[in-house]
Amino acid sequence: MVTMVARILPCLHIPVLAVATWSCFDGECDEPVETTAFVQRSIQMTKVGDPDASTGLSGRPLLPCTSDNDTSVAGWTRSGSCDWDASDSGYHEVCVTMSDKFLQDSASQDNNDLSGVVQPGGHWCICAWAFASAVERDPQNIEGLQLVCDSTNSKLREVYLTHINLTSPSGLTYESKAALAKVNQLCPP
Repeated sequence: MVTMVARILPCLHIPVLAVATWSCFDGECDEPVETTAFVQRSIQMTKVGDPDASTGLSGRPLLPCTSDNDTSVAGWTRSGSCDWDASDSGYHEVCVTMSDKFLQDSASQDNNDLSGVVQPGGHWCICAWAFASAVERDPQNIEGLQLVCDSTNSKLREVYLTHINLTSPSGLTYESKAALAKVNQLCPP
């Protein structure tokens, strides 16, 4: 028997953990034998060592972006992590420690007011375009943002490699190349 942690998709923006037990032989696993989840159909299973499991920029398993002192739960699905989701067209994969400068500039220049969900010093999964905007406006200091490498999804590099430009809600576009270079500088592959 193998016990694994299952992540409940936050139907009500409330992440819940559950434990399920599988019977496995030579990499083939049966359906869960038992689970403590209260909504079985909304479980997304992630196996340890699964090549499809999310990893951080360091290549290690993705760590949560939300910390105990944050006032809101981060992530596209409000799971607390910058998980990859194919339906997320904004690519909310970049975990940062937020700055006042970025909050002000993103609201005024990109029509992206995050002040209701995160405060300076808090953690948030920002969009790939949003990080690119901070790099473009302030290449040295990225508007005071601190990139959290182990909590930023490694799929971010793929997003920057496959999109020449990314567009903000205001319609401004930002080049991916400089953003990728900054990511690689701060979190070497």
